[in-house]
Amino acid sequence: MLFLESCLENETQEKKITCPMNPLKKKMIQINKNNLEYAAFVNMLLIKMKLEDDRDDNKNWGYDLLRKILEKKNKYIEMSYRYKIVLDAVQQQSENLKMLEKNKGSLDACADTIGFMLSYIIGYKLQTKENSNLDYRFFKLNYYIGKLIYILDAYEDLEKDIKKNQFNPFININNNLEVILEKGKKIIILLKSSIKRELKNNKMEK
Repeated sequence: MLFLESCLENETQEKKITCPMNPLKKKMIQINKNNLEYAAFVNMLLIKMKLEDDRDDNKNWGYDLLRKILEKKNKYIEMSYRYKIVLDAVQQQSENLKMLEKNKGSLDACADTIGFMLSYIIGYKLQTKENSNLDYRFFKLNYYIGKLIYILDAYEDLEKDIKKNQFNPFININNNLEVILEKGKKIIILLKSSIKRELKNNKMEK
């Protein structure tokens, strides 16, 4: 969301508030209600998805209780209606990922869901009238970043998932752990190169 904020040209305001950690002190904060609200909604949505994943992976229904508490918060309900397009798109990609993981889908197909998810989250805010000059300039960039996030997470969890006999898309590549790790490194390097290329091709002009 920091990346998104840097792309947008909306003005921010400063306000002095009482520090929540130390009521005797004042602190300056920057206010951009529109962008901050959207960032807050996306964070809550991703937290909800994380709780669902933790529930399914760990078979701990305590996570589901936390998810239900979050969903019932008035602010979350209000923003869910306001950003329903984003909510539906993210949930659709989340369902796609769950289905792929259930059917032991390929690494590329699984990573695609997170790539599309991040592209849509960022793209939704960039495709506004006041920022129409940005259009789809950053679609590929965010797509590659999303894929990299998923692949790095899967790569980091590989040995743990093997021990727990849990799904990991890297396992489909080969049965030899050393071969899998080496293949993973090459994929990560390739994605990093793609991200660097897109950053170079999409230098922002203020």
